[in-house]
Amino acid sequence: GNDVLKKVANILLHTIRTKDAVCRMGGDEFIVLCAGVRSEQEAQKVAERIIKAIRAGAESSPYWIGISVGGTYVKQDETLENAIERADKALYHIKKTTKNGYSLYKDETV
Repeated sequence: GNDVLKKVANILLHTIRTKDAVCRMGGDEFIVLCAGVRSEQEAQKVAERIIKAIRAGAESSPYWIGISVGGTYVKQDETLENAIERADKALYHIKKTTKNGYSLYKDETV
């Protein structure tokens, strides 16, 4: 388990941009904070890039590694905890439906 988590963390660190940040939330969940993502299309590209990198890294692993990505925008003047709650809702939506994909929490007040 720890070897897989280390592999995923390493892939994430090499996939994100230098102005982004990644940290392990707990268990098998990671948070990636992406600066300057302004549209759903940009968010989609980030999610697809991460999924593609994890899948490519999984090919060289003796373990099966899947990935589900949930995302949201951080609203101006909101706490990070609130944004994480929304991203978590999007994550569990994709885990319950298709797995190995991504879901963006859409909120009209973003």
